[in-house]
Amino acid sequence: MKTNLYCLTTLMALFYMTSCTKVQMAEEQQENLNARSIPVSKSSCEALSFNAQSLSDPDYHYSNFTKTVDPATGKITAIEVGVYSGGSISEWVNFHVVYKNKSISLVYADSKSDTALNIKINNEGFAESVTNGNAPNANFLPTKLKYKDGKVIRRNISFNGTELVANFTYDRNGNLILMQDVSLFGEIPGRSEFSYDLSRTSKNQNYFDEPRGFAENSYMVLQYLGLLPLTPTNIRTASRVYWEDDYLVSDVKLTDHVVNADGNLVSYKSAAPGSTTAFSQFTVDWTCGSKTADSNVQ
Repeated sequence: MKTNLYCLTTLMALFYMTSCTKVQMAEEQQENLNARSIPVSKSSCEALSFNAQSLSDPDYHYSNFTKTVDPATGKITAIEVGVYSGGSISEWVNFHVVYKNKSISLVYADSKSDTALNIKINNEGFAESVTNGNAPNANFLPTKLKYKDGKVIRRNISFNGTELVANFTYDRNGNLILMQDVSLFGEIPGRSEFSYDLSRTSKNQNYFDEPRGFAENSYMVLQYLGLLPLTPTNIRTASRVYWEDDYLVSDVKLTDHVVNADGNLVSYKSAAPGSTTAFSQFTVDWTCGSKTADSNVQ
């Protein structure tokens, strides 16, 4: 049963009641989105859902997404996605997933003539941009990605005639360690920081425990659909999210990682730094088949 409570920490819940989503803005920069992009192999395994559960309250849970995959083709046919508002998930939207040439459209499940989003796919099978369909949803903003050496290095989100820009930084193993917002008005920009255990690896991993602002809904959908090459090499062990003016929204350590025989991360827990008691558990359901790197878009 989905609950009406969506935040799993007291800190996050308190923040959501007292603050609105803050995002960093920068002027639009015209750049080649495919500059120096190199092929990246996609996994034959697909994450079907990502679920969060409170370890103290069995009724306190939610799903970031749930997907339906055609076993014959490996293609995603439908997805239910959580919509972030103020950092937490406030509602869910159901989409049919429609493929055409090098693009994917998300069509409302209850209205097959209405398209919310159109996703342009690059030659490596990853998302290049998200634009509005004929029936836009204000929660999903136009978004562009820039790649270098097969990695996302910049994200531009169109918002009220401006660009919200974040730069991505990786460690030597290709793990995303920093998403740094760009300041427009001289304010201290927000950022997300991630740490890893460099002695442990997992073939396929999903981490969606950190809070996100409403402007990132399109970006999150791209991750849920497997359209961004952000899977880390090593096991993630901590995350911190700061919003504008160094406001610490979330600071957690990640523990008790379970990796199955296919090399997929199937569960992990979160706890406060310095604590030995986890307060949340996250689980990922997987399906593995013969999907090729470009099977999602024909």
